[in-house]
Amino acid sequence: MHNSIYHLHDRNTGSTFTELIEVNTLEIPKLKESDESPLTDWLRFLSTDKEEELKMLGKKNEKIKKATSHLYELNQDEKTRMLYDAREKAKWDEQSRLKGAEEKGGNNKAIEIAKNLLGKLSIDDIASSTGLTKDIVKSLAK
Repeated sequence: MHNSIYHLHDRNTGSTFTELIEVNTLEIPKLKESDESPLTDWLRFLSTDKEEELKMLGKKNEKIKKATSHLYELNQDEKTRMLYDAREKAKWDEQSRLKGAEEKGGNNKAIEIAKNLLGKLSIDDIASSTGLTKDIVKSLAK
């Protein structure tokens, strides 16, 4: 594998602008079979179309296993992809609702109170007692 690292330099003075920014390039065609590192595993993941190699990489690295699982999900038929997208959107919507509730002044306390009341009172009662919406209380219950 060939790895090049570039930094930002001034052409006239040759001084480095910052050490905080660098560009790394990796050349997948120069990847050797003998190279063993998490980085080369990711390069293999990106460059392979062989299911056996993906499984082998997933056994070595849990994050690659998760990425492979997501890849298979996304490559399913259109209906399955739509269901996956709907689930992901619901997760993002729930997080957004909770964040919005937390950002409203003083609602952190209301959210904590609502969490403590879950299972003791109905969602309607919790919502009316805390001033939170029913949707927010329902999302806290999940």
